[in-house]
Amino acid sequence: MDVRRRRHNYKVPNALAKEYALYYEKTLGEDWTEKYATNMISSLTGRLFIAAWARDEDGHEFPIGFSAGNAQPYNGGTKLCNTEVFVLPTYQKFGVGTELVYAMLYEAKRCGVTNFEGLTYDMDNKNHPIGWWESMGAKRIDLIPIEGNIGEMIKTMEEKKLKKVN
Repeated sequence: MDVRRRRHNYKVPNALAKEYALYYEKTLGEDWTEKYATNMISSLTGRLFIAAWARDEDGHEFPIGFSAGNAQPYNGGTKLCNTEVFVLPTYQKFGVGTELVYAMLYEAKRCGVTNFEGLTYDMDNKNHPIGWWESMGAKRIDLIPIEGNIGEMIKTMEEKKLKKVN
């Protein structure tokens, strides 16, 4: 296997999107489909996007993972945020993810980005993948991720507003 990294936009291969959907559905119980994964990964290719490729014995290349991030201005300069890193399960634990993160950070630094901010998991309190990020110098911070269904949030806000009026 010959692993190389590339920085460019490309059409998301179905196999990569399918594996992404299966992985997050299986490991986190998230509701992913191949179409959702294709759309999500495609949205990342316009940003700082690095893909890892392997070459089989016949010389055919195929993607095995990617990293992506968005450079965003903030009060201390520019930070790399909204990051995503994925490596096909078969190729995990071989340093591919670390190489993808290194390439993404290196390219970000070359573009003048000074800080990194990301969201990750501590799956089943087993220090994974948060421990992997910490091994590369990332630190836990006090931000708490939040999410919500927009329709439900609007409904809640409207109900509270109506209660205040009455």
